Amino acid sequence: MSYFGNQFNREKNNPKGTWKLINSLLCRSNTKANPSYFDLNGVHVGNDNDIADSFNDYFVNIGNKIATELPTYCRISTMLYLLGASQQLHTVTNLISYKRKLFVL
Repeated sequence: MSYFGNQFNREKNNPKGTWKLINSLLCRSNTKANPSYFDLNGVHVGNDNDIADSFNDYFVNIGNKIATELPTYCRISTMLYLLGASQQLHTVTNLISYKRKLFVL
């Protein structure tokens, strides 16, 4: 068996080792440089703290942004989901009944 055949045989039960071997044969390196800046709404953000703050602002606000874009009945069901399990079944049953009256389901 050839050198590489032996290497693949050695790594046959190790997917990570197999891919490492394949990537070494293809001269691929697994080191990727992080971007040095981001373009945020047309503003060049390059300072590490500013980049971190931008990501933080995005993830802190995305939930509320999406929630305000949902139709009212979806917001109600989301609120119900956040209730405790003991109250949830009764409340969801009432919501289904309410929706049936509104939308004639």
